[in-house]
Amino acid sequence: MSRDEIIWHGELGLSVALKAANIPLHAAWSDLNAPMARFFPANPMHTHWREMVQSGTVPFLKQEVLRDNPFRVPHLADWRALIPAESGFNPEWIDTYLSQHPPRPLSFHPTWKGRALYGFINQLDRLKWQKDRRQGAAR
Repeated sequence: MSRDEIIWHGELGLSVALKAANIPLHAAWSDLNAPMARFFPANPMHTHWREMVQSGTVPFLKQEVLRDNPFRVPHLADWRALIPAESGFNPEWIDTYLSQHPPRPLSFHPTWKGRALYGFINQLDRLKWQKDRRQGAAR
């Protein structure tokens, strides 16, 4: 199956099936209430990945962000700090996977404006994450 077929039959197909069965659906995480998102929509899996993982509602990182980083989001190495030692998950597993799966060619080429926007939003997310870490360590 191609990537598009997996998305169509898996992700989208599941949504259609759940709606047909009258099972309510909602996003596990949304930034649509954030003022910036109203004017500059961005993929929160790329811009708010730290906050999403820390929230516990989205317990994974998108491999595209770590492997391809299409918007050249800075500070991606922070992902290791999000994995608690007591989780039993070894960050080396992700490193091994990434070393065995090289970046894919981009199907689109973000403009400098898009890269700047994603970088700015990501930096805001990183500052919030750093503040939360400091407050947690102070407790």
